[in-house]
Amino acid sequence: MSSVTEIRYVAYAMPDLAAELAFYRDKWGLIEADTVNGLVHLAAAGQDEPFVVRLREAETPRIDVIALAADSREAVDTLYSKVQAAACKIIFAPRAL
Repeated sequence: MSSVTEIRYVAYAMPDLAAELAFYRDKWGLIEADTVNGLVHLAAAGQDEPFVVRLREAETPRIDVIALAADSREAVDTLYSKVQAAACKIIFAPRAL
């Protein structure tokens, strides 16, 4: 059975980027890893992932992306098929990391 093994990162937009950034930095203890083209990447100390939250400013709050991981390429492909069958919006097909 294929299953998600972890959430790699969550990316979302909100009207007050500064307030959201302060929340994740001051309350959750995340570290500002990078800012590129208005996208702020926040990392968790001691984690392998380069970032765990990605923020951007926008008028309407929304979740942009939820990046998932699985144990094998076969598991990823199986999960991808399930997501397609559920008619979810897919940003891009599975790819090597």
